[in-house]
Amino acid sequence: MKLRLTIHQRMALVAIIVPAAAVYTASYVTTTVVGLAMMRNLDDKIDSEVRILERAVGADGRLERGMLYPFPELQHPANGWGWQVTSARGSWQGGEPLLNARAPDVQRNAVDNIVTVFGENPEGQAMHARSRVARHPTGPVTVTVMAPNLLVDRAIADTRRVLTEALLAAYALLVVGAGLVVRFGLRPLRQLAAEVSDVRMGKAPALSAGLPGDISAVASEVNALISRNDAALEAARRNAANLAHAIKTPLSTLSLELEMHQADPKSLALVAEIGQRVTHHLRRARHAGAALGTRANANVAETAERMRATMAMIGGNTGAAIVLEIPDPTPVAVDPEDLGEMLGNLIENACRFAATRVTVAAQSAGARVRIAVEDDGPGIPGDQLERVVQPGVRLDEVAGGYGLGLSIVRELADLYGGSLSLARSPRFGGLRAVLDLPCRAQGHQPV
Repeated sequence: MKLRLTIHQRMALVAIIVPAAAVYTASYVTTTVVGLAMMRNLDDKIDSEVRILERAVGADGRLERGMLYPFPELQHPANGWGWQVTSARGSWQGGEPLLNARAPDVQRNAVDNIVTVFGENPEGQAMHARSRVARHPTGPVTVTVMAPNLLVDRAIADTRRVLTEALLAAYALLVVGAGLVVRFGLRPLRQLAAEVSDVRMGKAPALSAGLPGDISAVASEVNALISRNDAALEAARRNAANLAHAIKTPLSTLSLELEMHQADPKSLALVAEIGQRVTHHLRRARHAGAALGTRANANVAETAERMRATMAMIGGNTGAAIVLEIPDPTPVAVDPEDLGEMLGNLIENACRFAATRVTVAAQSAGARVRIAVEDDGPGIPGDQLERVVQPGVRLDEVAGGYGLGLSIVRELADLYGGSLSLARSPRFGGLRAVLDLPCRAQGHQPV
């Protein structure tokens, strides 16, 4: 699966990797340069001693130690240091001897025929030496001066430690600085995403004009799109209302004509059914347009209380008490009129079949709200639960009415990304209708 990173994550990743690579490169290059400089300084010191020892070889090919008196570092070499002079007349040495001498494949600092030689001292420690074969009347003279590699290695290690500490501190500052740049640099995008979410949730009619210049152009285009969408939806609602009026008027005239001519009940019922279906589909079209463009929120507690008062006025003779168990507020991302129609249909059906009690409860679960309407009536057989939400299916011949209300509830819930489910109430034994709705619009992705 392809990993999709947000802009914030990508910039943060770059802000971590690029400084890390830069710090590593700087550390490597600096340590290498410092090591080469230290090695060259050591070579220069050793080369000067090679020349002194070469000049101390007399005309007879023997080393004249008296010429070394002005140079105590050669008379008494420091710990780990040493030298050797070999000619046709003999061999002389001071300090540590060089064992297993070998020349590298590539000479990096050969000066005046003085070359680098590697070897070990008797303790097995690595030695760095410089050697020269000089011409002499008595024959070739080989002069070698050596020093422990530990001198350079220790200096490089100390330099690397100090450099690493300094570069790590610089890296931490670079990462913190890059993090601040990412955070404040992407703030306008986060603000834009939050404002778009507020528009979708109905908290704001449009995007604000206080965005930075490079983002304000996007905000202006989005606001223009919102305005155009609102105008189109309003026009669609007016057209639906006009169409409803244009169709219902001839149907009403036809129904009156049939009644005046004492038409058979089947014809009257057919005209009534046609009118009911026309009303249903036009209402569905209006709600679909509203749901696609809604930026409204509704409070379930307020709407349920209003429906309870309405039922008390128009259906008080049912004898069923309506009990509300809803926290206030319980917001849902639904148009208040649509929520009222959904709850009104569910509560009306529950009151119609309830014996003594109808309970309306709501509970939030993450980004969803579940509204349960339960009654203590006879309920619906399990094999009929799915069928009763289809348009035109009767709930009960005795109670009267049709299943059109439940079908409207399901269709409206679907338009808002919700659902309607029916089951037997475990608390009261009657019908339990559960309306699942979003409590807010889908959140924006982080940037």
